[in-house]
Amino acid sequence: MMPLNQRATYESWDSQCPPTPSHSYFYHLNPLGVGTPYVESLTGYTARLARAHCVRPRRMISKEIAPRINKPYYASDRRSLNAFDTAINGLGVTASNFVVAFEQLTCCTHLSGTTMLPWRNLINDQFLIRRCKAWCPSCYENWLDTGKPIYDPLLWALEVVKICRQHQQWLRLQCPHCNRRIHHLVSRPTPGHCSWCGQFLGIPDGSVLSSQETVSKAEWEWQLWAVRNIEQILAITSHLSSPIPVESFGQLLALQMDKIPVQTMTAFARVISVSNSTVKHWLTGSLPNIKNFLWLCHQLKLTTLQFLSLDKITSASSGPKTEIK
Repeated sequence: MMPLNQRATYESWDSQCPPTPSHSYFYHLNPLGVGTPYVESLTGYTARLARAHCVRPRRMISKEIAPRINKPYYASDRRSLNAFDTAINGLGVTASNFVVAFEQLTCCTHLSGTTMLPWRNLINDQFLIRRCKAWCPSCYENWLDTGKPIYDPLLWALEVVKICRQHQQWLRLQCPHCNRRIHHLVSRPTPGHCSWCGQFLGIPDGSVLSSQETVSKAEWEWQLWAVRNIEQILAITSHLSSPIPVESFGQLLALQMDKIPVQTMTAFARVISVSNSTVKHWLTGSLPNIKNFLWLCHQLKLTTLQFLSLDKITSASSGPKTEIK
């Protein structure tokens, strides 16, 4: 037995239990493609989250989303999902409500980047989100072959995007098996498959006619330029939880007018090939649609990043990336 004067002394322990971290209500499912031009769309994220929980998107929206955003009509059995699925990817109230609800339920942050919400101080919602899905069949096929997750990027949901720049081909708008269009959010979604006939939508490289063979050189070059510039901004906005940090569109336009040696607004309008009234509206607070915004930058011989001076925040937008391509 150890003598009393030689007994060891131990440090005191805190007997209080450490706080238990809170758990998310839904799975903590992060969106795919964050930090890349192929960030997942919110409708695609919704479908993937519902599939992970073995429920249909309609039931998840009606039972969990609608009550939290106080929009009971989303829970109506008679209300079709495609009556509001385009708005979920957009830049309005519906997109904002769904982002807030999903961030609360999943404890994921920056879900705004899966929508066009970060663009809301830059463009309006005219001709923004296409009514039905578009996809690159070669991307689907490559993801399947390489074991990568198949999903729907926000890039493909934009009406102005007609081609896949990587595979130099048109995005498909109809199932090649049943010739039907597919909505962004369907009752029983399976990524990369037709919701009508269930067939896989992927096609190996070289099996689809190149866009270069079906359009004029000028149209092809415009598409390449437009898609490249959208990709650059999407890679940045996928990290943002607030609008793109730029001045008002009118101020940015006025800054470019000062750099061009023209004396009148009419002369400037002629340089960028738009009407005088359009320039006036932009200077006084109106926002262009996404195609007009891209056309403006193209006519000024500026990239969208240069027009918005976003190179300054490119380094600040670093974060975890999910490389897909």
